[in-house]
Amino acid sequence: MLNPGHTGGALHLAARLGAAAPPLAELSTLTYVARKPQGDRVRISGVAGRVRAACLPGGEAALDLACELYPCAVRERDVLATGLANVNLVLHPRPPCSAPRGWRRPAARFASTPTRPRPPWPA
Repeated sequence: MLNPGHTGGALHLAARLGAAAPPLAELSTLTYVARKPQGDRVRISGVAGRVRAACLPGGEAALDLACELYPCAVRERDVLATGLANVNLVLHPRPPCSAPRGWRRPAARFASTPTRPRPPWPA
C-alpha cells in the first residue's frame, strides 16, 4: 500500500517491478500531517478526515487492508481516480518531467528572492 500514492505511484511501481510487483493499493494523499521538528521527534498535527483509495487489478487484498487500517479511506473505482484527486500537485508544484537531463532550478539572484512565484492574492 502506498500512503500516499502520489500521482501514478502504483502504476509506476508496478511498471518498475514488473511480474515481481506485489498486490498494490494507493491512497490519494497522506492520512496525516506530520513534521520532524527534531532529529528524534515527529509531531503529528492533523489526521485526514477522508482520503480516496484504489488498487490495481489483483490488488483487492491490499485495498481491503488499506481501508481497514485507515477508516477515512473511501474506495474509488481505480488508481486514476486517486491520482487525479491528489491536491498536492497544485499545492506543491515541481519542475516539469520533460525538463532536459541535468536541468537544475536556476539559483536565486538575491537571498530574499522566492524559489516559487507567489500567488497574486494575499496569503
